[in-house]
Amino acid sequence: MRPYLWITEKHHGKALWLLFFAILVVAWFLDMHKPPDGWLSLEFPKWLGVSADPPSKWTAQQREASLFGLGLDFLFLVLYPLYLSLLCSRASLHWRVPDWLAAVCGSFSYLILAAGPLDAAENIGLYCLIAGADGAALQWLVTGVSAAKWLIVLACFPVASASLLYRGYAYLLGPQGRR
Repeated sequence: MRPYLWITEKHHGKALWLLFFAILVVAWFLDMHKPPDGWLSLEFPKWLGVSADPPSKWTAQQREASLFGLGLDFLFLVLYPLYLSLLCSRASLHWRVPDWLAAVCGSFSYLILAAGPLDAAENIGLYCLIAGADGAALQWLVTGVSAAKWLIVLACFPVASASLLYRGYAYLLGPQGRR
């Protein structure tokens, strides 16, 4: 099954590079507009705690910068699952990786797409936290959704990395490695 019929095979490489650079640019802006204690402390309020500097004690400028960063994260949550999914799909279908890696990449090319909606739900919860809602149920909800998202992303990252390393190694071997 080919999950990206709307991108022709000859444009997969260009799409991957375009997505990669877009991710870098958005990540740079997200870093510039991060909350005072960073994004992870806000994404895991029940585990890492926001009690040291809760959003209710932020200045208006800190709150505004964090909300702008949160808006950028809605763009980021479209880019990174699409990039990782296309990368895993490309590896499983076209790069002649070992069968076990092709099967894992094929599975993760779909699984990583679940990170987008989880990230969107997380962002809605973070917006509520930054806006002043500070209930324990909301904090647990944001923590749980963030944990599920990060579990998927951190599981997909080594798979995508392994496929890139395999592809790079095959490229270095020359035509006999690319068969």
